[in-house]
Amino acid sequence: MVTARAAAHRLHAGGVKALPDAPRPGHPARVLGDDDRAAPARLLDVSAAEGITWTVPALRDWLREQRGVEISADWLWELLRRDGFRWKRTRVTVRHQADPVLRQAARARLEDLRTYGWRRTRVSAT
Repeated sequence: MVTARAAAHRLHAGGVKALPDAPRPGHPARVLGDDDRAAPARLLDVSAAEGITWTVPALRDWLREQRGVEISADWLWELLRRDGFRWKRTRVTVRHQADPVLRQAARARLEDLRTYGWRRTRVSAT
């Protein structure tokens, strides 16, 4: 972050050419090529049609294995978000494996246990 005081000192010491920020340390952000960036989108579209879900780390591993792209899961998440992908936490359920006859019997039993029109009456202590 550049403060006004630091910029004024640089201007005074080196003129206008000294105003741009110095290069930042560290590895520059990885830029994916268009084809490498479109590959996860295609995979996610096909997988969604088949009912397959992906996590970002699993998608990162797929990119490494299939396309030879090294990218962090956080940066991949950011790129997917920028491309308009949204996701939600999936629920683990076995509802689709339940026997429909048993489900109907349980539903009927619950209906029998309901107390429609039941009112609590006050007992007065007189």
